[in-house]
Amino acid sequence: MLVKLYAPLQPGSKEEIRLLEAVLYTATVFGPGLTTLLSSSEDKSSIIKELSTAAAVFARFKANYSYGLISEELGVPEKTVRKYLRIEDALSKAVSDVLKKLEAGNGFIEVDIPDVESYVVKLSSLERENNELRQRNQELETQLAELRGKLELVKKHLDEVYKML
Repeated sequence: MLVKLYAPLQPGSKEEIRLLEAVLYTATVFGPGLTTLLSSSEDKSSIIKELSTAAAVFARFKANYSYGLISEELGVPEKTVRKYLRIEDALSKAVSDVLKKLEAGNGFIEVDIPDVESYVVKLSSLERENNELRQRNQELETQLAELRGKLELVKKHLDEVYKML
């Protein structure tokens, strides 16, 4: 589902800063760059937390906050603020790219938010398949136990035959 979001490019109030921050965060979450980052990372929750911080940094920077004020308001080191604004990593690049698209659209950006209903249908299908596989696995384990029992009987019979010979 394509959604058109708006945020002020030069926020003048706390509310406008939060709006820009939310749009940067949302558009980055549903953008292609984050999927790549998440798939290559073990700690997905830290990436989401960093994304939140990066979006907050960029929003406050667009509101003409100084590095020190951004640092103080967000409770992060000034070094972190500078790192994001210098675009030294893939995460800050993803947020920066969203900001550029937002600027190119004069404050508007279209975000493709996946249809949740298709995921629900897929999940239901996978749950059914999982249950079928569990049932089949149980049947195979039962057959395996039976075969092991028969194998033990065969071994005993062979031992008896060897003793007779």
